[in-house]
Amino acid sequence: VPLAWALRAAGHEVVVAGQPELAGAVATAGLPFAPVGRGDALPRVLRRMRKRPQTAEAVDWHDDRTWRMPWDDLRANLRHTVTFWWRMANEPMADDLVDLCRRWRPDLVVWEPTTFSGAVAAKACGAAHVRFLWSLDLFARMRGLFLERMGEQPLASREDPLGEWLTGLAARYGVDFDEELVHGQATLDQVPPSLRIPVSERVPVRYLGMRFVPYNGRAVVPEWLREPVERPRLCLTLGTSATDRFGGYTLPLGAVVEALADVDAEVVATVPAGQRQGLESLPSNVRVVDYVPLHALAAASTATIN
Repeated sequence: VPLAWALRAAGHEVVVAGQPELAGAVATAGLPFAPVGRGDALPRVLRRMRKRPQTAEAVDWHDDRTWRMPWDDLRANLRHTVTFWWRMANEPMADDLVDLCRRWRPDLVVWEPTTFSGAVAAKACGAAHVRFLWSLDLFARMRGLFLERMGEQPLASREDPLGEWLTGLAARYGVDFDEELVHGQATLDQVPPSLRIPVSERVPVRYLGMRFVPYNGRAVVPEWLREPVERPRLCLTLGTSATDRFGGYTLPLGAVVEALADVDAEVVATVPAGQRQGLESLPSNVRVVDYVPLHALAAASTATIN
């Protein structure tokens, strides 16, 4: 949102494209929105998979142990990631996104690290395009390590699930596959250079530094947060993804709050009203609130627990 508004303030015309479910969030930010495709496939499959017994341990692509797996296991896991995440998030929107770009004729397409259809749409209409990171560049690191492992295999055993899928997706719109579709012509990075993680030379990433600016949506700063703080304040926040997408927190919130009872600090716990089971009896130093703009709460806090 800060980037989009900075572009508008500089005189550029900006439109945000995304699944229809994002319309409310984009409109709240005061930005024009173009719905593309549909966004229900991935959540639907996640719900279905949660009901099934786990047959294998989830792979953490950013754990060095993952990269020591046998090659057959490694490529099978990447195939699963491509099929059940990236493909399902991109394919339903690709047609609409390419059509939007060909009609609207943007000069620049900015896409987040797993919306590869944004890169394809940019190529299809002749626009420049850049990736916008929302974390460390774990995706470029993952891509580089995979290409290195693949290069060590005999030709008959080499398989690139991401490259093969993107090649087919791009071909629908007359676009040839290259690594630009994976990493963009440049990458906007809000992480200072000293904190970036190493990326293989196999992937051509060109970083453009950008200052992080918080955006927490529309909010009213409550009166108690504007009052002077008499002792240290701790902010306890577990985000909204776990409760919105996965049905609850992944740790016993009541036990966490109870453990803070003896801390000489005011504890502010941001917990949605529907997730307060086990919090009926609160320590005297704990305040439970619903949504609070985090940039305002963080500025008045000594530390954050998340």
